[in-house]
Order: sequence, then C-alpha cells, then structure tokens
Amino acid sequence: WVASLLDIIAIRTLPLLESDYSRRQVVLDSLRFSDRVVAISQATVDDAAQYYTGLGEDYRSKTSVLHLGVEHLSASIPNAVFDRAQRFTPRQREAVRTGGYALLIGNTFRHKQVREAAAALRSFDQPVIAFGSTAADDGGTVVPLPSGYLTDEDISALYGSASVIVYPSAYEGFGLPIVEAAVHG
Repeated sequence: WVASLLDIIAIRTLPLLESDYSRRQVVLDSLRFSDRVVAISQATVDDAAQYYTGLGEDYRSKTSVLHLGVEHLSASIPNAVFDRAQRFTPRQREAVRTGGYALLIGNTFRHKQVREAAAALRSFDQPVIAFGSTAADDGGTVVPLPSGYLTDEDISALYGSASVIVYPSAYEGFGLPIVEAAVHG
C-alpha cells in the first residue's frame, strides 16, 4: 500500500499529540510497512527519519517527494466576489476592497501562532487581516477573518490585495501559503 506523509506535526506538537497518543504508532507502522511513501517535501522525509530513528534506508529508498502546487487564479476579479458575499462583514469587505493590508495567515492550532502575531501587529501602521483568526473584531487595526469557508476566488482576492504576507507558523511540512502568495505576486 502507499502511505502519504504531509508532516508529523501531530506527533511533534504536544497539544495535538495529546488528543491521540496512538497516532505515533499508526504513523510509524504506516511508514515501516507500506510499499511506497509519498511525502510533500524533503524536509518532511528528513523530519520523519529523524523522529523515527529505526526506519533505516528502506524508508528512504521507498519514499518519493511530490511537492504541492497551486492553481493560479486571477487576482483582478475576486474583489467583486468579496463585495457581494454576505458571509463577510462590512469591515472585512472594505479591508479587501481598499487593499494594501498585511495578510496574516494561519488557523486556530497553536503552532500557527496567529494570536501572538495579531497581538504583535496591532501597532502596525497599516490594516492587518488575520486570516484564520477566531478572535472577536474589536474595531482596531486587526480585522479577524475565520478560515474554513472561503472559496478559491476569496483566497485569491485576499492574496492579490495584500501588500505583505505574514506567515508566523512555528512548524510546517511544506508551507503552501507561501507558494500561494508567490503566485499572486
């Protein structure tokens, strides 16, 4: 069978590991007994080999790296999508329409560090859209925007209208948001 390996963050990060300690053994058995392993980066391959020291050369010889990619979406159309979408607050729509903001990218997992980065950016001299934040909107410079319900066009609008991308994650297997940001210039 073929095992896919995105990262081992759920093993390396205690709050995620605590939710299911058996995960450590499941991943080890998958890597050890699979016929092939497909990983998203060489860093992920190396990280797993470092963590599971007993995997040996068999693991490396049966592992292939298949990098993730993104589809280029036009950044010139989506602002209209944001304007029409009722799922966004007027403040969120206005921030995207105006553009020139810092786009903070993450989610609610602690290793993404969205809360800490948003607090550090409160005194930033331009608006900040905190994509992946579930914080209440206090009307300050940081505009929270929860993740999980955005379309590709919405995401394209966010990247296309940002002047800077902030990606404070402490650990990633690949870091797809950086590739998405690069696609949008």
